[in-house]
Amino acid sequence: DIEADRAAGRSHLLVVHGPRTGSYVYAGMLAGTYLSIIAGWIVGALPAWTLLGLLTVPLSVRASLGAYRYGGQIERLIPYMGLNVQITLLTPLLVPVAPPDELN
Repeated sequence: DIEADRAAGRSHLLVVHGPRTGSYVYAGMLAGTYLSIIAGWIVGALPAWTLLGLLTVPLSVRASLGAYRYGGQIERLIPYMGLNVQITLLTPLLVPVAPPDELN
């Protein structure tokens, strides 16, 4: 949709800086997610069980690499967009998983 957005006069990250820069921002946002989980555990704000959210890191690596490689080729990007859906559904689902005794 970059070309359609550009033609419509929209100005956002992908229009202004392109898919390659967008892939860096995407990877950075994913990394920030995992770093916040780890930081929360390190400072004692989150129990160790929240580290289960890190199980989606391999999906994030694959999705980030796909965005980097195929950001400008929507047909080839679609499988990686599917990975993004999995990441956004699974990570928040895994983070709050804890045994009942840890919830009190």
